[in-house]
Amino acid sequence: MKNGRGDIAAANADGRRGGAARGGGPFLRPGCAVARAPLDNWSSIACLAREKGTGRLAAIGSAHALAGPGCAIGGAPGRALGAAIWVRGRRDRPPVEIGSIAHILFGAEGDAALVALSPGLARRIETALPHMPARLDAPARGRVLCLEGRRSARTDGQVADVGVFSVRHGARTVAFEGFRLDPVPGRTGYRLCAPGDSGGLWRDRARNIAVGIHVAGGRDARTGRPYALACRLDMAAAAFDAEVFL
Repeated sequence: MKNGRGDIAAANADGRRGGAARGGGPFLRPGCAVARAPLDNWSSIACLAREKGTGRLAAIGSAHALAGPGCAIGGAPGRALGAAIWVRGRRDRPPVEIGSIAHILFGAEGDAALVALSPGLARRIETALPHMPARLDAPARGRVLCLEGRRSARTDGQVADVGVFSVRHGARTVAFEGFRLDPVPGRTGYRLCAPGDSGGLWRDRARNIAVGIHVAGGRDARTGRPYALACRLDMAAAAFDAEVFL
């Protein structure tokens, strides 16, 4: 789809397979799969957003995944501004272009990209958008959050630490304000996160409060236990001067 034309509904898929919404719900729900050309690095969407100054509707995802080499290798995130972003359709449908990268955060304030939606798609989404923005909150140690990513669908983690974390992407290391999550105590044998979850949403599902954007994951070198890293969604939203919708 270009310039808002195309079968948007046909591009929807179950969130567990990296799609958007079912039925009459809003498109581009947390965890749906997005990528820029050549569509070989699919990541996740965290949420919808509206720029306060312009009223433009957008989606928030991962900077290092969506900006690609311009962010991680070349060290110049601005190269990716204006790049077209696509959402994965159902198995029998091709990907659909949803808009382009308007802003990038790749540093202390987070690892996030703001994708301005095409006018046609924005009009369709507006009809199903909640009347009030989502609640945002800072991370707190001990809090159990749910990750909604394209690979892991929904999985829980407990905030183990809050502070500044560093992650290497390609030839560049970025430090950001965020938090680390470990498996929930007492639960074993589940996957905390997986490649492709970058950009996904960490939220308190019980209270429907958005907290973070998934950045990376791995295994602790000392304990072998999985962990996940996320940047703060409240800081990204403030930097983008945008309100968030779930």
